Amino acid sequence: MKERRRISIHPLVVPTVFFFLWMGQLKFFLWMLLFVTIHEVCHCIVAFCFGAKMRRITLTPLGEQAEIKGMEGLSYWKRQSILLAGPLASFLLGFLLGIGFGKEELAWMNYLVGGFNMLPFMPMDGGGIALNFFGKRNGTLRTMNILKKVSAGFGYFLILVGCIQVLLYPYHISLLLIGSYFVSVNKKGYLTYTYYIYKELLHPHKKIMPIRKILLEKNTTLGETVLRMNIDYYFLFFNEREGELHTKSQLEIMQQLLQEGVSGKVWGE
Repeated sequence: MKERRRISIHPLVVPTVFFFLWMGQLKFFLWMLLFVTIHEVCHCIVAFCFGAKMRRITLTPLGEQAEIKGMEGLSYWKRQSILLAGPLASFLLGFLLGIGFGKEELAWMNYLVGGFNMLPFMPMDGGGIALNFFGKRNGTLRTMNILKKVSAGFGYFLILVGCIQVLLYPYHISLLLIGSYFVSVNKKGYLTYTYYIYKELLHPHKKIMPIRKILLEKNTTLGETVLRMNIDYYFLFFNEREGELHTKSQLEIMQQLLQEGVSGKVWGE
């Protein structure tokens, strides 16, 4: 997959800027942009400390969003630490501004940034934390598929509420913009994330990984098998036929998947 440019702008950014200009809230927008920038910089600093790098930064209706290169190859707790770094920085900055300098309005902006990012929807930090937590137990791609649908559903809910908002308060389209962003990013982002997960499952970066053993039925498909994998374990799969125990490794499954597709059978016809 060809790497895209390092800096990109989501199409909904332009109407978002015009909305804040129209509402006379440009100052609020710029403060929020600054605080989101600090939030994202903290993600990048922690990622850099763990040996990862910034792949790309995207300007969205919610501010910047940093995409970390090599995050899939980090351990579970390192990934969670990177995701938590941003919200913790926002809460800490809010506390310092409120208690230390008496800037209550600026403090609450940071609490808003931190709290909103902890929502368990993609692509927010809370969504990434949920993906790591449930993916480790139920399979990364299976969890991602569920989160994608739930997150898009949250976007449609915001759009619905946004329509009511426009009827009650003409020209207030903030929720429409945010909801549209959630819907669009979960449709496009899923394919990109799936690519990086497949790449990590095929060539794990970790030198030492715990092994998870799974007994598969005879007719289990390759697609079903991959959905059970995650990036925190190396998987070995077993099947007992006619008194003999057959084994396939994660690498063998992934290579077979590339040849036969998701509908292929792990143990043949």
